[in-house]
Amino acid sequence: MDTEHMQSQTDMSVANNIRKARENKGLTVEEAASICGVPVGSYRKYENGQSQPTAVPIRAIAKGLGVSTDEILMEPDERSIKAELSRLFGAIAELDEQQQAEVKRAIKGLIMVFQQEELSE
Repeated sequence: MDTEHMQSQTDMSVANNIRKARENKGLTVEEAASICGVPVGSYRKYENGQSQPTAVPIRAIAKGLGVSTDEILMEPDERSIKAELSRLFGAIAELDEQQQAEVKRAIKGLIMVFQQEELSE
């Protein structure tokens, strides 16, 4: 596969990821562009794959749409944290400190149980 073809696939992946993130929020292109602070014309080009966003608009789009930059730039199997876990961590961040501490203890406890089960197999 040549480099130009690979770049084209990457460009379309970014475009598709932006579109999916917007659609998941139930927003129009105009609403998403406004929320993200990106000119509508530029946003349309990013979502259509006609232009590749640089770092600044990628960060603005990710923040505006409530997703990670990984979710914009990478395919699901390439991401360091899966989208569902990322959303859960976002929800946890909205809890008060005491609730966050309880969630942290619960997660640590589950991890210990799973690690113990692995050792006993």
